[in-house]
Amino acid sequence: MKVLQVLPRLESGGVERGTLEIAEALVKSGHGALVVSQGGPMVQELKDIGALHTVMRVGEKSPRSLLAVGDLQRLIRRENVDIVHPRSRLPAWLCWLAIRKLDHPPKLVTSVHGFHSISKYSEVVTRGARVEVVSQSIRKYVLENYEIDEDRIRTIYRGIDPSIYDPKYSPSVEWLKKWNTEFPDSGNAVTLLLAGRLTRLKGHHTYFDVVKELVGRNIDVLALIVGDAEKKRRGYEIEIRDRVMNDQILKGHVRFLGRRQDLREVMKMTDIVMSLSTTPESFGRTALEALSLGVPVVGFDHGGVGEILKVMFPQGAVPLGNVGRVCCAVENIIQGKMTKIAHQHPFLLAQMRQQTLAMYEELVT
Repeated sequence: MKVLQVLPRLESGGVERGTLEIAEALVKSGHGALVVSQGGPMVQELKDIGALHTVMRVGEKSPRSLLAVGDLQRLIRRENVDIVHPRSRLPAWLCWLAIRKLDHPPKLVTSVHGFHSISKYSEVVTRGARVEVVSQSIRKYVLENYEIDEDRIRTIYRGIDPSIYDPKYSPSVEWLKKWNTEFPDSGNAVTLLLAGRLTRLKGHHTYFDVVKELVGRNIDVLALIVGDAEKKRRGYEIEIRDRVMNDQILKGHVRFLGRRQDLREVMKMTDIVMSLSTTPESFGRTALEALSLGVPVVGFDHGGVGEILKVMFPQGAVPLGNVGRVCCAVENIIQGKMTKIAHQHPFLLAQMRQQTLAMYEELVT
């Protein structure tokens, strides 16, 4: 079985990580793993696991992207691809256009990784012979907004490797030395973390409101922000940095760490990870990774993050937008009133891989 996954870029994020995880599972199971993207820093990692990567213009919303249709057709024919699995909307359109004109088209699998706007453009992600959704929240969104045979939908949670995200994990001595040099006061303050791309939806302004209220309650906090902004969102990064620099309270408590390759280590040094997205997330990988490391998470009770918290740490779920409740949850955690995290859950990498390959095999047997 040969599976071609298509996504805009291999830079960072849950979709990109999931693409590599499935490619690795395919290779280890003796199948062919092909990926098409416009490139990015994760390409070498993909090649290292034995997958074939091809660069195509599949991430730009412009007429020039249509040139990729012919390129995709040639790749599919040359490699005798059995399954084509685009992982976002533009790649889905390009793949759909490519395979519909082939004499012997491969099967199309589509993924719904987010709460897209309801439109004809978004509807393409429901056209697969199988439609993968990454949470019950996304499944409900699809069924409520599109005409689709429910039998084509497969709910496959994203997952972690418990040997990597282990409550007993501890960063290396060398790493800790560097961390303590960079943040000498982190051991005295309550360390919070908000991680993810710098976009308005991630809730940075809410995070700042939480920090100010906690300081007002005489709680010393070190509020870390991990992530960078895409070029088109540099204005938002400037906006939130300016707010911090022009506020004496925030200036003394907030630190921007930029993009990090050691997020696991950073999370392990954190007292509480925050998930404050103003719109529901389709899954919530960062929340899952933190909880799996034994780090409490306080997050808004909606979308995939709400589902994860209900299973693993219901005490951390708070009503959307309620800064006061967020602060109360933080206080309860640091006072030791709610710290038990459930480590028996369905959000496992092995299960995600097994279910995905089984979905593919349904279509080729």
